[in-house]
Amino acid sequence: MSIKETNIHPSKPLSDLLLDTASQLEMLYQLRDNGGLYKDCEYLIPLIETAFFTDVSIAEILSYDEASNHSRTQYENNICYSFCEIAVRHGISHLCGWDIIGQSQQTKIGKLNSVLPNKKWKKEIIEKSNEFIQFCKGNNLLLKLEDDSNISKHYDTDYIRVIQHLQHVGSEVNKKRVNTYLRLLIELKDLIARYIEDNNVVIIADTSKALTPKELKGTVIQHFGDFDKIQTIIDNDEQFMAYLDKMMFDCERADVICKEDALRATPKGKLYLETRMMKELFTPVSHIRYVELSICYAIKAYKESSDNLMKQFNLYRIVMAYYEGFKKLYGFSDKKEQPSLMQILHDYCENADNSILIKEAEVNFALKTIAASAEKYEYYRNVTTKNRDKGKDKVLEKFGLIIQLDPTELFKDVWLFLGIRRPLYELTDMLAAKYLPEYWTKKGR
Repeated sequence: MSIKETNIHPSKPLSDLLLDTASQLEMLYQLRDNGGLYKDCEYLIPLIETAFFTDVSIAEILSYDEASNHSRTQYENNICYSFCEIAVRHGISHLCGWDIIGQSQQTKIGKLNSVLPNKKWKKEIIEKSNEFIQFCKGNNLLLKLEDDSNISKHYDTDYIRVIQHLQHVGSEVNKKRVNTYLRLLIELKDLIARYIEDNNVVIIADTSKALTPKELKGTVIQHFGDFDKIQTIIDNDEQFMAYLDKMMFDCERADVICKEDALRATPKGKLYLETRMMKELFTPVSHIRYVELSICYAIKAYKESSDNLMKQFNLYRIVMAYYEGFKKLYGFSDKKEQPSLMQILHDYCENADNSILIKEAEVNFALKTIAASAEKYEYYRNVTTKNRDKGKDKVLEKFGLIIQLDPTELFKDVWLFLGIRRPLYELTDMLAAKYLPEYWTKKGR
């Protein structure tokens, strides 16, 4: 992304800039709830909400861009951009939805179209919203971005889809797309700033009802101690992902060939059947390696961030990878829409010998021990990935949660999760040796 082209060079920390706007928005909410806001000025709330959303989105993308600039490998760069993809997907949905721009009051721009009193400015807002929808149509994003951002956010039970996604998410095409979205955000932010300046109005009907905004200050940030171990995990996982890249072609062919009954009895068919089985056995391990990379890259970016708010957005990345990664691997309850990866692996363990059953029990016990610490981030994850809930704007709450997250407990939780890899790999190794001895010996690790 050529962020320099956007000419964003804040003169003071990003957190200070957003705290100013957050305090203004908090004041408007309190005035409205206490009858201190003129009726004909209530439109200022969706206006400032939209302005605040653009500020938060710009800061978020700048955080991921800085992390990308510090990346040492293409894997790291691409995983940074997977979070940009989530931000763009939810940002477009929040601002203008995916259908007819300006019609739905569930969207920020739709709401502005409905409440702005000045026709001239309303026209400009709608013109800007049309640019957003043309951006989506021009980049063929209405369906593609939704599907890709779901993989970025939720991962997938098929690791081939995840690796394919990882290979293209940091492409130059996607970087240009993110940069265009960022430019549109800045233009919308500037348009609202001009509106506020040109329509100087008194928003307080009764100054005695103007309450003091609650403080939105980030906690004191303590660095994670042992970064050498983090870098070792990164190095090991990158080597493993490179190996999976080489396996991917065989696995893709396996899905096709194994559907042809006539080939199943041939040596070639047998090889691809074995490869397909290897794909199923490898999925939990490849998943956890990918999640580990997401977490460790974010810890690295946290350490290297130049701004405290950028550090906090990288903590958000850690929570997302930790919560969603654990959910896909093990889940939080017995009632699931689709089986977890460990449930799929269990099918191979059921008829295995005692040593494999004991190793599976060890892995499941460790995962069950971690489940409570992972599940407690559910509310944080839900608020920080969605900008509204049932039509109510949640961006201020999202921002408050992000800047107030203390890394101390989070780092302690994810460190336990990072320890799951070794016993899980040992279990996979044992299953591969049992079910695919020739293939496993020949292919190795």
